[in-house]
Amino acid sequence: MRSRGNTSGASVCPFNEEGADQGSPQLGAVEPNQFGISLVTREGEVFSAGDAHVEFSIQSISKVFALALVLSNDGDGIWKRVFREPSGNPFNSLVQLESENGIPRNPFINAGAIVVTDRLLSLTGNAARAVRELMRRESGNASVDTDHRVAASELGRGHRNASLARFLASNGLGADGTLVLSPAQTKRVNAVMLTCGAYDAAGEFAYRVGLPGKSGVGGGIVAVVPNKCAVSVWSPGLGRSGNSVAGVAALDEFTTRTGWSVF
Repeated sequence: MRSRGNTSGASVCPFNEEGADQGSPQLGAVEPNQFGISLVTREGEVFSAGDAHVEFSIQSISKVFALALVLSNDGDGIWKRVFREPSGNPFNSLVQLESENGIPRNPFINAGAIVVTDRLLSLTGNAARAVRELMRRESGNASVDTDHRVAASELGRGHRNASLARFLASNGLGADGTLVLSPAQTKRVNAVMLTCGAYDAAGEFAYRVGLPGKSGVGGGIVAVVPNKCAVSVWSPGLGRSGNSVAGVAALDEFTTRTGWSVF
């Protein structure tokens, strides 16, 4: 989470995605046969290949940065409002939220991200700006910005997210210095990424890749090799669960060749 360097171009998009099959027409227009990979070491060395400098919408990868900001500014209080358990349901499911009395299963499904974003808004006054500033600072890339076209496109299709927010509100949720995580907080964020970061395919991602990671329906995946490096991949072609097919395959090959799995 703290690796610095000029990573692949990225654009911050809304914290909450609609389903991969209902996504923004802007995302559907992206050429699917692109692929980029970039690795940044703890020392700030950057190694990139392919379409690593093509800008793309990071989508719910931004949920990791929002969670990090909340933990950094507010400690562990967020865990009173959201669980840390994997979800076997789609990331925009209403069924699980209702069955668990309005407490989201984890901060990376949409309901959980709404709760985290609400808290970040209370803490900072502008959640999107806070995430954008953190990403610019940590990546060393001042061009990271909000993609307003994608945001507007998804806002008009975000009916399920609006329903999630209203359901959270009906259950009493969603109403209301140095940005470096402590080692304990970093461990916790990595743990949630490992167990919950790839939608309802988190188990398969852990099995194949073996690293904490977070994907987005823009085709990006960011993964962490603890105490060594961070690696991001991007390829817009998605599988059934909304994860980049080529991206997962590349990370699988990366950890197989290097032996840098946490297992």
